[in-house]
Amino acid sequence: MTILVIDDDSVIATLVRMILTREGYDVAVADDGEAGLQAVAAAPPQLILVDSTMPGLSGADVVAKLKGDEATAAIPIVMMSADWTAADGTGADASLRKPFDPPDLLDVVRRLLPS
Repeated sequence: MTILVIDDDSVIATLVRMILTREGYDVAVADDGEAGLQAVAAAPPQLILVDSTMPGLSGADVVAKLKGDEATAAIPIVMMSADWTAADGTGADASLRKPFDPPDLLDVVRRLLPS
């Protein structure tokens, strides 16, 4: 199972990668929305975790582009945000409030990925 993390904060991206890799997931990281879209086009992941606030394309922009394309619309997306309302109305399949505990991250990943 490949998970793509799209976050401009390298500390958060590294932390998420460590937690998920320890659980046996393959994790790719993109440091902004445009790089995230390119990564999805090159090798579609089974799940995407995207930060809500990034320079350039925001998390909401990324979600809109991916959910608006039938080739990527079925990929589950988790919006990560310090602002709880930032995920509202974006079309993301779930949200995760920053800062989060590792068990909360794993719960949302396991809920959205097929067994």
